[in-house]
Amino acid sequence: MYGCSTDKDCPETQKCVENYDWKTCKCADGLSGNDCEKNDWCKETGKFKDCKGENGRCEYSKEKRSVVCTCATGKKLHPKENKCKDSCSKDEDCTENQRCIQKDGFETCQCADGRSGKDCEENYWCQDPGKFKDCKGENGTCEYIKEKRRVVCTCATGKKFHPIKNICKDACSTNTDCTETQRCVLKDGWQTCKCADGLSGNDCEKNDWCQDPGKFKDCKGENGTCEYSKEKRSVLCTCAPGKKVHPKENICKETCNDDTECKYEGKCERKIGGNKFCSCNLGLTGDKCQTVFDCSPSGKYKGCENSGGKCKFDGSKALKLTMVESDEDETSKRSTPATPDIAEKLSVEEIVVGKSPIKELVEKVTETKAEDFIATAMVIQSEVMNFIDNITK
Repeated sequence: MYGCSTDKDCPETQKCVENYDWKTCKCADGLSGNDCEKNDWCKETGKFKDCKGENGRCEYSKEKRSVVCTCATGKKLHPKENKCKDSCSKDEDCTENQRCIQKDGFETCQCADGRSGKDCEENYWCQDPGKFKDCKGENGTCEYIKEKRRVVCTCATGKKFHPIKNICKDACSTNTDCTETQRCVLKDGWQTCKCADGLSGNDCEKNDWCQDPGKFKDCKGENGTCEYSKEKRSVLCTCAPGKKVHPKENICKETCNDDTECKYEGKCERKIGGNKFCSCNLGLTGDKCQTVFDCSPSGKYKGCENSGGKCKFDGSKALKLTMVESDEDETSKRSTPATPDIAEKLSVEEIVVGKSPIKELVEKVTETKAEDFIATAMVIQSEVMNFIDNITK
């Protein structure tokens, strides 16, 4: 080994390299042996073993102090494969079935998108299971475009290429491009004709929203009219003058301006869409909270009036009043209300005084022996009678 400062201080097959804290002459890259006479990189197992023949030439370069692979004209050394390959700078440097692409820092000619085979002669995107296997017949034409250097699906007139399904389908730009029961919608970056809101069926002939359990199933009679609007391309609930569609109930209801229009302390609140409606307290219904739900034909006291009783609202809940006979005067009738606390525990059963035993009432409420609560029962009876006297005066 020789000490050195630069490569020129070493024989032509060696180079000056650092060795810890000093420099020495060593065999140049790719050479070995006592006198660095062996060219290892050009051997069958060497780095440039494929750099020969029409591809290139493997040799030692005195100027570069390294074994190098010199490629033939039109070829370029691949930095990872260490062999000479066809290189390019643009698509025109390749055949018409290829394109110039960069991979691993190396530009080379490869089969264009959708082409395959030794000479890139096969159009595999047009074959099953290729990308455009369904692009044929009335839907479109699958073909290779030399100018674009790729296989493309060309759609028939009136159709548009779907970017996800890779087929040609009916396309639109506005609702007028569709039938009167369809609308033009954007989905997955693609516009197509679909059934208008509320309609379904092959020809969009079914009006789903007007049927049970459709969105506007209760929009009928005094609640409104359910119908399809060609102009708005949607099934609508059309209201009579003075009413608007409630955004949650989907029926027509009277609007309000302030709380004074809502009965039983209801609140006039603005809903989605900007309209104001009465929000009723529990147990009340109707546009202006005027109907006691428990007293209505569908409420839990629906048979009260027919059985000779009376259903009233006490400001917080409905009370069921029942006419019964009294022990003191069997011919007289008194109406007895279910007080709120007892009514809740008895599931609002009729509370009967007079001939009906107090013992049974107390046992239902307390689930203990009646003898311990006779006094309580008498107080309850007295309060009930006083309440009835006050509301019937």
